[in-house]
Amino acid sequence: MSKPVGHVLVVDDDPAIHALYERTLTQEGFTVCAASDGQAALVELASTNFDLILLDLHMPHLDGLTLLEQIRERDTGISILIVTGDASLEQAAQAMRLGAQGLLLKPFSAATLRDTAIDLLKSGVQCGSTTG
Repeated sequence: MSKPVGHVLVVDDDPAIHALYERTLTQEGFTVCAASDGQAALVELASTNFDLILLDLHMPHLDGLTLLEQIRERDTGISILIVTGDASLEQAAQAMRLGAQGLLLKPFSAATLRDTAIDLLKSGVQCGSTTG
C-alpha cells in the first residue's frame, strides 16, 4: 500500500508542535510547511497549494477563527483540522460552522495526528469532528 502524499500547512505558534507535526507527517509521505501565526499562514497560502491545514485557534496577530474565515473566503475545498488545547465549546462549534472538518485536542499522540490527517484527506469530509 502506498503512503499518502499531501502538502500540509501547520499554523501554530509553538515550535515544538511544528517539530512533532513535521516528524510525524513526513514519515507518512507528507510535505510539511509551518507558519507561526495567521499572517505568516496567509503568505504561505498565497504562494502554495495545500491539501490540509492544521490550525491552532490561539495565536498572536491573527487568531485561528479569523484565519479560518479568511481561508474559506479564498478556498472552500481545502481540508482544515483545528488543533487546540483550550477551545471552548462555542469556539469549536464556530470553527465547524466556518468549515473546519475536524477538531483534535492537545495533547494527542503522534499516531492520532497521523491517523486523523490521513482520514481527513482520504474521506474528503466537508463537515464533522474528529477528536483524539
